[in-house]
Amino acid sequence: MSSVYDGIVCGAGPAGAVAALELARAGARVLLVEKRRLPRPKLCGGLLTWKAVRFLAEHLGVDAETLWQWGAFRGEARQYRVYMGETLLSGGDMPFAFNFVRRDAFDAGLAAMARDAGAEVRTGVRVTGCDARGGEVYLAGGETLSAACIIGADGVSSVVRRSLNCDRAAWRHNLGAGLEQLLPYGRFDRAVDAPEVHFGAVHAGYGWLFPVADGVLAGVCGLRRANSGGEFRQGFTDYLTRCGVRGAQDVTPRAHPLPYGNFLMEPAQGRAVLAGDAAGFVETIFGEGIYYALCSGRFAARAVLEGAGEPQVVAAAYQRRLEQTLFPELRYSRRLRRLVHAASSLGRTMGGALIVHALGEQRLVETVHGYRSFKWLRRREPV
Repeated sequence: MSSVYDGIVCGAGPAGAVAALELARAGARVLLVEKRRLPRPKLCGGLLTWKAVRFLAEHLGVDAETLWQWGAFRGEARQYRVYMGETLLSGGDMPFAFNFVRRDAFDAGLAAMARDAGAEVRTGVRVTGCDARGGEVYLAGGETLSAACIIGADGVSSVVRRSLNCDRAAWRHNLGAGLEQLLPYGRFDRAVDAPEVHFGAVHAGYGWLFPVADGVLAGVCGLRRANSGGEFRQGFTDYLTRCGVRGAQDVTPRAHPLPYGNFLMEPAQGRAVLAGDAAGFVETIFGEGIYYALCSGRFAARAVLEGAGEPQVVAAAYQRRLEQTLFPELRYSRRLRRLVHAASSLGRTMGGALIVHALGEQRLVETVHGYRSFKWLRRREPV
């Protein structure tokens, strides 16, 4: 097959930018396409766990100073609190800090790295369709591009994914919805001095308060099928009220669909592979997505390079990396989420407390950061 590009990456979030960067560093001809101009706003708490910070430093050479230079660093936290209803299940100091980034600056910085490495980057260009078998991408305006491989990193509403033969009913069944807004500290009638997660804030979901430099990121996430539009919006308002937000009914949140346990077990078909949110790669207890986007973007690029344009080889290489690393975390975190949410939906705060006690607070914290695996909470080396 004669291709204009070795790889076309659709979507310039962390997954897409890292994929393009990896391909460009290897000397591949790569195009990174993003429908919006960068920097652009993004609904995301911007949480970086220890494993994400380590990935950035070891694989990309991005450290805290780099984040400051990009204008992406938003603060850090060394304490946490986890609630079920009004009951504090766990809280205290952490062995590793949570770091928070501004997604607009963070994503723009990663895309700039890909461009500097030799990738062609087009922003403000919308992908309207994809032929995964033929390796073609269709752009608004009528332009058709071809590549040996297409990496779909274009988010939860992925155009590339819609071109594949995926189980759409299963995808929708476990699709989540998120509402979030940045609130001034003065809107709260209490101190918010550590990240808080509140299980049961909405049906089949949770809420969060993340204190950052410019305010408190407040949001909720839950299964769409368990929360109708008006009910979900009211659930967000009620959650803010319980958290001590004055005038909670006047807060207008940003809304977006989110992966919530609907990750694809075979995210490669034809000449296309999916990464990040497009494949549903989000940890389903605390909603961490950036680390899984970074890893899957790198894995997708390495598979493309290893496959040298052969679709079956690319798919097998990508699947192997996912099975060895990300899939165990996603599977077992989903199982643990079901236990936690079952206790929450029944109002059984005692059940939630027993889960935390049985697993161990410190081990749970280490698991979130990646020092342990969600699979039996065993020690592990992050990617």
